[in-house]
Amino acid sequence: MQQSLKAIVVDDERLARLEMAKLLAGCPQVSIVASADGLEAAETLIEQHRPDVVFLDVQLRKQSGFDLLNRIGGFEVIFVTAFERYAIRAFENHALDYLLKPVHPERLADAVLHLEQRIVGKADRPGRCEFVCIRSGRNIRFVKLRSLVCIKAAGDYSEVLTATGETLFALTSLKAWEQRLSRHDFARIHRSTIVNLEFVDCIERSISRGFRVRLKNQRLHLAMSRRYASRVQGSLRRAFP
Repeated sequence: MQQSLKAIVVDDERLARLEMAKLLAGCPQVSIVASADGLEAAETLIEQHRPDVVFLDVQLRKQSGFDLLNRIGGFEVIFVTAFERYAIRAFENHALDYLLKPVHPERLADAVLHLEQRIVGKADRPGRCEFVCIRSGRNIRFVKLRSLVCIKAAGDYSEVLTATGETLFALTSLKAWEQRLSRHDFARIHRSTIVNLEFVDCIERSISRGFRVRLKNQRLHLAMSRRYASRVQGSLRRAFP
């Protein structure tokens, strides 16, 4: 790569941050631009530096690293933790990798290589197929990103409709989905709904002075609030200039 990937390390233990900095010194593809010991500082630094990746601990005193993903997005996440039990939840939140402490240099090198391939691949092969993982019962399903039709809030879960008509339930917030899909042709049309613009047939005015989104090949109309209408129009123009 011509330029190092920008990284932020988030861990509430100073020695852990220093150890990660020492390990990443052996990975010239990555450059640490900042480190934080809590969520508030991390959020500020992410907005300031716009990193490519955040190396994120799960347990941050009385806070959780997962809460950061509900606040801000636009970066890859590699979890670094001493606990195995959060792995499934990490991948449900679209983590790139999950490293267990103490981190072995070889394992970190693999994660950095994966990161480099992910980011370079996005630039070199924008049309390639990507997958998201969705927990279904005790199983993890890998679903093509482009096959997601819409995602709706369903209490503590989100309801995911696929192009084959299948409905899956994921323990992922709509905010986390919005951040994960921000670089793709998806748009939030309601506080409880995200839609894949590739599946939008037309937008109709409803009798309630709002709008309805009609989907292609789906017997489904989705409500679109006036608040999101102008934002969706902008997304449509970018997706289909």
